[in-house]
Formats: sequence, structure tokens, C-alpha cells
Amino acid sequence: MPENRGCGGFGFGDDCCWIIILILLIRELGISDYEVLEDSNIKVFSNLDNVGEVNSLLSRSGIIVESISVKGENLEEYFMNKVGGVLNA
Repeated sequence: MPENRGCGGFGFGDDCCWIIILILLIRELGISDYEVLEDSNIKVFSNLDNVGEVNSLLSRSGIIVESISVKGENLEEYFMNKVGGVLNA
């Protein structure tokens, strides 16, 4: 298991169709480790070395990406986020 885990955050407009984005990520790039957030964002936990490829695919498909960010997370932070914080550990 890797010591550090990161995520790529992709921000979209409110009128974006989530199902199309998820189908593209899964079918075209094999990305299945993601999280859809309420604030028009998707967190992707794989293919972080290919953020440009993800952006290019979405752009070619007519989807406008408003923001992209890549953040690292150490193993302890990842675990704490997965279990719901300190009170649930």
C-alpha cells in the first residue's frame, strides 16, 4: 500500500451532467475510485499522473472543467477521512 495517497479535484458548473462525466471516467480511462461532492466537484483518487488526460477527455466531450487541483494526503489522513474522523477511529 502506498505511503501517500492523493486526489485530483475537478470542478464543474452547476448545469453539468454528472452521469456523463462518470461514464467517461469509468469507460474511457478506467477510473473507478472517485467521489462526487455536493459542491459541483468530483474527487478522483487514481490516474493522478494523468490529470491532463482526464481534462482533455472531458474537454473533447464538450464538458468544461472550471478548476483542477491535485492534493496529497498521507496514509493517516486518508484513514481518518475514511472512518469519519478522530471520534470514529
